Amino acid sequence: MKNLNPMKSLNRLTAVLFVLVGFCAGVAFNFIPITTAAQGPPEPPPAALKSVAHDATLAGNGTTAAPLGIASAGVRTGHIANGAVTAPKLSAAAPPTAGQVLGFNGANLAWQNAPVGGVRVVDSRGQDVGPFEQSIGGSFALRRITGFTFALSITKSGFVSGFVNFFHMTSDCSGDRFVIEDGARLVRIAPQINGKLIYAADPLQQITANSLETVTPPADLNMPGHCSRLNPTPELAGLVTTFDLSTLGLVPPFHLEF
Repeated sequence: MKNLNPMKSLNRLTAVLFVLVGFCAGVAFNFIPITTAAQGPPEPPPAALKSVAHDATLAGNGTTAAPLGIASAGVRTGHIANGAVTAPKLSAAAPPTAGQVLGFNGANLAWQNAPVGGVRVVDSRGQDVGPFEQSIGGSFALRRITGFTFALSITKSGFVSGFVNFFHMTSDCSGDRFVIEDGARLVRIAPQINGKLIYAADPLQQITANSLETVTPPADLNMPGHCSRLNPTPELAGLVTTFDLSTLGLVPPFHLEF
């Protein structure tokens, strides 16, 4: 048998124990928190926000009782982006039509026809009625309405009201009313009665007029006028269309400007 050296066995056991102790110590250090200083009591939460610092363009303090908002006159030139203000945002009474310009009518902003050269008819608020035209038939202002150019009969007091003739294809002035129209003229000379412009609607058509109905102011257009029987007469005409001249917003007296 081979003799065992008790000292060598003891040394080996000691080495194994040393390694085991070192390993256990390393594991323990991973689970034990290391602190460098004693921990004090927890700090109290910050105080609730009671106001927000702002300049004069804002109002309120940002709380429920006084919410933050834009101050009166707080929106200034520098706050508006270029091109941000569009036509619907302006305080003009009605949307513009092509070619109109924005002007002051003496009370509010209003869209107006652009002034043209020559003599113009202007109302009491400086609004443009239209270019002036004088003929044997009287004084007129040229104005574009509903796609047509009309010679509106005028005086200083405003639009002239006169009689209007309606033509009928029946012999007793019943049925549809027609207004005669040339169709080749650049300007339509349409009758005006009780503040209404009377004109022929497109498309124009060839009719045979058998009776003539005449309405004289201040008679109501909705009531029958004086009827006269005609010999059958071919005419180029259109169905009656009306336009309320008061919607133009023009205020007499009218005057001329050069």
